Amino acid sequence: MSELTPARLAEEYLDYIAGVRRLSPCTVRAYSRDVRLYLEYSQVQAVSFPPDRRGLRGFLGFLHRNGLSPRSINRVLSALRGWFRYLQKREIISVDPLAEIEGLKTNRRLPEFLFAQEIDKMLSFEEDGFTGSRDHLIIELLYSTGCRVSEAAGIQIKDIRVAEGRIRVLGKGDNERFVYLGGPARKVLGEYLSFREALLRRRGKDSLQGGVFEGNLLVNQNGGALSVRSIRNIVAEAARRAELGKHVSPHTMRHSFATHLMDKGAGIRTVQELLGHSSLKATQVYTHVELDRLRWVHAKAHPHGSKNTPDRGSNTKDEIS
Repeated sequence: MSELTPARLAEEYLDYIAGVRRLSPCTVRAYSRDVRLYLEYSQVQAVSFPPDRRGLRGFLGFLHRNGLSPRSINRVLSALRGWFRYLQKREIISVDPLAEIEGLKTNRRLPEFLFAQEIDKMLSFEEDGFTGSRDHLIIELLYSTGCRVSEAAGIQIKDIRVAEGRIRVLGKGDNERFVYLGGPARKVLGEYLSFREALLRRRGKDSLQGGVFEGNLLVNQNGGALSVRSIRNIVAEAARRAELGKHVSPHTMRHSFATHLMDKGAGIRTVQELLGHSSLKATQVYTHVELDRLRWVHAKAHPHGSKNTPDRGSNTKDEIS
């Protein structure tokens, strides 16, 4: 037990969330950075382990003095909470040191989303063979399914149920769910699969299953799996080409998917399931988005509304018609 130093315990925890819980590499890197920041502070300040309330309050003061926002401080606390709970389960510590320390209050940011007309603009570009068809599919796929960019990048051919219009995706924590393709997405998917097959034949990728090339749905020009970064760049380029005047990411498409569902009367628990949220709390932000939209429409359309309300986009007439 003497060899189980805080640093060693931290490394074991990070291995656990990466290898057992299968959290995303981005989340693992963030947790690693936050836990190691605490370890450096505790070593310099000679904070006992496990820390007491006073030691943790000192760490929070250190973060504040170094300019971290309340949101960033809460992220650090979240990483430490996960670590301490892991140590409790292993019976390394008996009490969670953060049990009585609450997160800082923050102003909740509403997610950015696009109007349907803006998404139509992103999809109105001329297709050019394999690349154009694939990029078109990416926009349709993200908007039709609401899946995360990592989920889209990980879709395998065997996961697609074309006749049923659905795709099995692997979400956070290796949780599986089905997402659904609308008519336009299914049409573009069929066209893309033809281009994909021709490309893989040219590249000598002869791994066939049931007459269909298996592997990742989204591939690059060399036939390899398309990276998350490439998907982000494709989405950003589509928005630039459509002259939307705003930064658009795959997560913007996911927010648009959820917002438009709520706007058309979908229940919050249905949206939760489609998004793959483990907690309803994560989905409730979209009720705020809808209230914000209704407030904006009232301000613009009602004779006694606030005429100083800034425009939310280029589709103001469509929004209040």
